[in-house]
Amino acid sequence: MYQNWYSNPYSHTYTDDMYRDFASKIGSFFTILNNVPISGGAIPAGTRVFIHNVVRDAGGNEIVTIVFPQMGPGGCIARSTNVYGSSLEAPAPIQQIMMRDQY
Repeated sequence: MYQNWYSNPYSHTYTDDMYRDFASKIGSFFTILNNVPISGGAIPAGTRVFIHNVVRDAGGNEIVTIVFPQMGPGGCIARSTNVYGSSLEAPAPIQQIMMRDQY
């Protein structure tokens, strides 16, 4: 039998803890990293939103109630909506620009 030099033979990494818990952010502002789709458009990346409430659905997903500014015909108004917590912190897409002589 071979010796096991490692204290833990299976060092699997789980992605469950990669996303933040928005319940600790209730009552604070959060800057979204990517465009968040909502009914009638999208909230642009870089918008500061207010975390109003957080609940978990049956699947364990965080449903975050946010308050955000929206420009209307008469000026800026405050709107609220429910979104998944994972959509608020999804990273912005990376754009690769290829020069003419690169391959």
